[in-house]
Amino acid sequence: MVDIRHLSLILLMISFTGCATSTTSTRTPAKVEDRAASTQTAAPAKAPEQVAVKVYKMEEPRYVVPESLPDATIEERMAELPPADSTNLQSMEQKSSPAVVALLDDSDKYATTGKKQEAVASIERALRIEPKNPLLWHKLGQLRLQESNWDQAIAMAKKSSVLAPGNRLLQSENWMLIARAKEGQGDTAGALQALDMAQQLRTY
Repeated sequence: MVDIRHLSLILLMISFTGCATSTTSTRTPAKVEDRAASTQTAAPAKAPEQVAVKVYKMEEPRYVVPESLPDATIEERMAELPPADSTNLQSMEQKSSPAVVALLDDSDKYATTGKKQEAVASIERALRIEPKNPLLWHKLGQLRLQESNWDQAIAMAKKSSVLAPGNRLLQSENWMLIARAKEGQGDTAGALQALDMAQQLRTY
């Protein structure tokens, strides 16, 4: 008679063997990834797209040379001078002799009516009476200026200033007369210098 303990041990071993066989046959082996193949077949990565940048060129500023302003005319410069005190010249006329005063009046009347020769003749007659009267030389210089006799106008003005050393107003008027004569001669530099002298004598 078979020993029951030996039989139970045999059956137990047979059941273990069957379980091991079934487990081994049904298990699927894990798939090994071929890294070398995947590396060769993988698509290359795209490079990042470059954004076109527009470069603006800054233009250098152009320097424009300003045009020089036109110089002021002689008349405009004269208008800038301080006003003269006409009472000084009038007092000089009153100090003259009655004959000279009458001849001065005649000269002024002739000059206003366009009779320049008669006006000059009246002043010349007055100078024969008072040859050292600076106002008469100034008046004669004005008449020469109206005749466009530039040299005579300048000479008469200088003569008047020599005879009036302390009369700044009359000297200033003589320099203005010289400035106009210089302008008539085309000597702009000389005219401007004369105006500067006139201005210096006016500012006191």
